Amino acid sequence: MRIRCLVKQRVVMTTLPNLSGLRLLGNNQATATTLFEHVIKHRGNKEAGCTIHDEDWEEEPDRPGPRPGSMASDDEKAAWKLKYAKYRAYEARMDTLEDHRINCAIDGYLMYKEVSDGRVDPPPALDTVFDKSLNVTVGGKDYELKALPGRSTNPRRDRERRNAFEQENPDWVRDVFHEVCKRPGKLGSISWNGYGTELSGVTDWYYLDTDPARRGHLFLQLFDSKAMKEAKHMPTEGAFDGRYLYIAVVCAYPKTIAKDLLLVAEEASRQLGCTGVALATLSNSAGFYYSRNYRFMDKRDGSAIDTTAWTRPQIINGVEKTVLDPEMDVDVPEDQPSPAGRARSPPDADNTQERSRLKRPKPWYVTGLAGLSYLTE
Repeated sequence: MRIRCLVKQRVVMTTLPNLSGLRLLGNNQATATTLFEHVIKHRGNKEAGCTIHDEDWEEEPDRPGPRPGSMASDDEKAAWKLKYAKYRAYEARMDTLEDHRINCAIDGYLMYKEVSDGRVDPPPALDTVFDKSLNVTVGGKDYELKALPGRSTNPRRDRERRNAFEQENPDWVRDVFHEVCKRPGKLGSISWNGYGTELSGVTDWYYLDTDPARRGHLFLQLFDSKAMKEAKHMPTEGAFDGRYLYIAVVCAYPKTIAKDLLLVAEEASRQLGCTGVALATLSNSAGFYYSRNYRFMDKRDGSAIDTTAWTRPQIINGVEKTVLDPEMDVDVPEDQPSPAGRARSPPDADNTQERSRLKRPKPWYVTGLAGLSYLTE
């Protein structure tokens, strides 16, 4: 609608806002909800206490790692001091941000896949599997998952386990780890210096692709007792009541290798008598995991979160498949806990209602450390 106003012999054209897309909410209020807002509402966020999903945060610099010893060169000490100062400045900025501690997008969302078919039953005794290699076969290829000894709930032991890994795999730590775990955009960086100690604390077995191309690695931890789960801040109820395997980190390139490593983890879980595999994913890798039958989980009661309203059919290589659409806004009545089967809101370029903060997913990746699971492609 245009209104013509005469002001001192001049014609001024004023355009009123188009309110056709504005929806009025009655008693049974409905709000446009994105996938991750829905997952947060149903307690599927990995980090306890976070309440929002916002991917527009500052890129995390490399962590400085341990202070160089007395035998390090002056250049090495100076480089560490510079990296340390940069990271401390970053932490100080993050601490001043109101939503840093409540942003679920940083540590991701809990997903789980049941893999009970073909699993060893009864499960093997723990003393027969820990500190020993696991050998699995996937697609006709044999994989050896080496053990990281000294499993413990005491974080002081994590440094010892890190040293054991470094002594066994010095080339991988120096040349490969950071290369296969590179991530785009503002997802932060994953380096052994920064995360090696934490990762060692949540690893019982690991696999390094020793192909000349060095295309990826996989780190796994077994959760069996309730005490062990609680010590590592992992879920204990519902689907997580029994023995399950957790993917701490998986980095791989290309995608075919990533799929193989997931299958390796699932086969290892069967050998260990687990009921399933758990992981933490960032938003831009959730679709990949969903396509591999991983589902979002309520971490408190261990139940699956219904996300069917955020799926759609898509033809892939001539086959119709159901894919996840995180950007879809679904009208969810506030008193309706599950939005299954609700239709997508029609697009409206002039809709003045506030939309989700969710940005378009960045290039495909997958991610935890008991707060991370990183898969790169």
